[in-house]
Amino acid sequence: MRRRVLVLTIAAAISQANPPVWGETPTESRTPVAHLFSKPIYAEELEPSPQELQAFKGQRSVEELRQQGLNTRILGALQTHFCATHPCEPSEEEIQSFLQATHPSRTLEQFDAQKASLAQQLESPDASEEQKAKLREELKQVEQAEQLVQGTFAAGSPEQQAQLDASMREVARGFVGTWKFHKALYAAYGGTVIWQQAGVEPVGAYRAWLEELERNGSFQIYDPNFRTQFWEYFVRPHPFTLDDEQARHVFDVPWWLNQTHATER
Repeated sequence: MRRRVLVLTIAAAISQANPPVWGETPTESRTPVAHLFSKPIYAEELEPSPQELQAFKGQRSVEELRQQGLNTRILGALQTHFCATHPCEPSEEEIQSFLQATHPSRTLEQFDAQKASLAQQLESPDASEEQKAKLREELKQVEQAEQLVQGTFAAGSPEQQAQLDASMREVARGFVGTWKFHKALYAAYGGTVIWQQAGVEPVGAYRAWLEELERNGSFQIYDPNFRTQFWEYFVRPHPFTLDDEQARHVFDVPWWLNQTHATER
């Protein structure tokens, strides 16, 4: 299951290539909603672009997109600042290891195995009609996921293949860079670590780090609604929490090379 979600996440990342548009800088007389490294952030700068509105139509409200814009802007700048003094840059070896471990052919093989298993269960005389209905729905989901992966990674012209390879490489660089950032953050701050669809995340370290940066004035969010929503993810309880012993060793090996989790259904 984790491999399926991972490759679908990669496919979505490749298909979404529209960078956020922050708009024009308003006049200095307006009240900022936040400050980031002593520079003001105004509400007008957080308005979603027409491309974003279209891409997330029916999925996210304008308010959610504004919040996403603020969160991305603050966290991106803070991460860049942190990585200037910590080892976050992906190596070529790490990028290649990610590309090999997450190659779509592996996921397609897993889809074939899942479909065969579901078909076998459907033929079982012991399966009730309710169980068969659930199995058919799961089989449908697997087939839809398979079609999405096949469509995203289908071979095309040499130019299209080169573009796809470049996109996959950039996605790999992003995933590996995030993992190295998380590893360095956990080494510096410790705390709770969770499993989520894109790997392990040190949410406890994030919270301690962000609280420290807020105290020293690296960023401030003045608007109460923006501030509440910004902090909500870092202060709420999370499922799939690792115990202390697991957390101490979870960054020993990159998660995409951890076969226990990579092949977990």
